[in-house]
Amino acid sequence: MQSNHSKFQPNKWSLLNLAVVLILAGAFYYLGQFSVFHSILLSLICFISFLTLLILKRWKTYINYLKAVGDEIERERFHLGEHIVSMVPYMNLQITVHARMDESALLIKKANCYISINLKDICSFEPTEYFGRPIAKVILADNKNLTPALYVPWSEEMALTQSKAHG
Repeated sequence: MQSNHSKFQPNKWSLLNLAVVLILAGAFYYLGQFSVFHSILLSLICFISFLTLLILKRWKTYINYLKAVGDEIERERFHLGEHIVSMVPYMNLQITVHARMDESALLIKKANCYISINLKDICSFEPTEYFGRPIAKVILADNKNLTPALYVPWSEEMALTQSKAHG
């Protein structure tokens, strides 16, 4: 498995998350009369619980989106070959997605959902970068403009497989 994740670097979102945790800790400390340790612990628990619910909601929405675009397949078919994992954009959020290409289809995995999109249904791929890593926008052949657009992790091996299938 090839991973296209970048290393952690502090940015405005990580600093905002830290600020939220500290503000919550301050509120628990001053308003709740908790000790400093318990205030920080409670703020972390609240923040992690909120993030977990947000991530689960995001996953469910993305999985339903994938099911509308492609056909469900068995887990074994996806894991027959090497796949790539990378962050891709989805509704102004970052989603971690696994993808690989076989002789006849683009295979996508998110959580326990395995989707296949027949290469005959794909017009082209538009390679681009996201967080400095290669991804590709999938353009479907039936002129179905996907909203939001479908992006998948990308590699040279996938490009070669796709060109063999179309060529």
